[in-house]
Amino acid sequence: MNPLVIGLCTLSVATFSFAQQIPTSDAPQEKASISFHLENDVFIGNDDCYTNGVRFGWQSASTTDDESFAGILGTMLGGTNASNSWKQIMGMTGSDHLRQQWGINLTQKMFTPEHRYSSPLYGSQPYVGHLALGLSSLVKNEDRANSFEFQLGTTGSASLGKGAQHFVHKLFDMEQWPGWGTQMPSELTLNAYFKRFYRLRSLETHYASGLESDALAYWHIDAGTVKCQAGAGFTWRIGYELGNSVPDNFIMGANTATPFVYNRKAADWGYYGYLHGAIRAVAHDLYLDGTVFHSYPEYVNKYPVVAEGGIGFGVRYKDFDFLFGLHYSTRQYTSQESNQCHGVLQMRYSF
Repeated sequence: MNPLVIGLCTLSVATFSFAQQIPTSDAPQEKASISFHLENDVFIGNDDCYTNGVRFGWQSASTTDDESFAGILGTMLGGTNASNSWKQIMGMTGSDHLRQQWGINLTQKMFTPEHRYSSPLYGSQPYVGHLALGLSSLVKNEDRANSFEFQLGTTGSASLGKGAQHFVHKLFDMEQWPGWGTQMPSELTLNAYFKRFYRLRSLETHYASGLESDALAYWHIDAGTVKCQAGAGFTWRIGYELGNSVPDNFIMGANTATPFVYNRKAADWGYYGYLHGAIRAVAHDLYLDGTVFHSYPEYVNKYPVVAEGGIGFGVRYKDFDFLFGLHYSTRQYTSQESNQCHGVLQMRYSF
């Protein structure tokens, strides 16, 4: 586990309260929210490869106002400020309940070899720290959503990966990893993440007892100096009083808001189990291929296709959402000894 400075968890909620929008119609509205997302392999006892990811996020309330900051950002995704022809291209026509939101987030990721090497070895995952600040936009209706995020970040010592892991391992009396002095060099990173969501109504069920199920599918394209890849996936849930919360299973380019305009009325309590599956084709991965603008040895040969899956459960109480899951991925480079598993912990509070 890897905390950044505890104060980051709030992300200065008061500073951003101005961005909450006043509802302008009778369609369902979503509140602003703050969120915390942790991915760590300590949940299953390992400490290798992708060893930790932590993300603090803030998301605005949903709005129809095309002159708001959310409306301006949402124009490129087919929001209320876009032309009818562009809305059609972006799949945002045919609904009177078009909504948009924007958000900011701070994300840190760490990677270490499968064994406690004091320096990178050919055939092993290099030491990598990455810290990034993201600006996101979300446009959605009842059946589709477009999500976009732009991240500006850094690798190397400025990512704070070495110090953060050292602090946590010392705090919990864990072995230190001795190779951070040879981590990937400091370099400015730029990356964009686009994701299109589809609501799968054919898999939705609703019973008088409160038992429900729902599902979504998506495809995504990521481009920049961190990731150049494309993929698709799905999430299926079943539980009691699902409400409007839907989990997003990836820390980079994640969407911390509900991806559809739901018209659900639910009890204060709700819970569910979920299954997730995805596949992606990878052209460039900074964490394996190395930095773009600095010379860095290529220690591993990555696989061009990676499959992922996850299982977990979520609990909702009023405006608080909690999720825990175990997520698996196939080997990402040829000399990797085994598939990888890490635990996922998400918390979100809407206000």
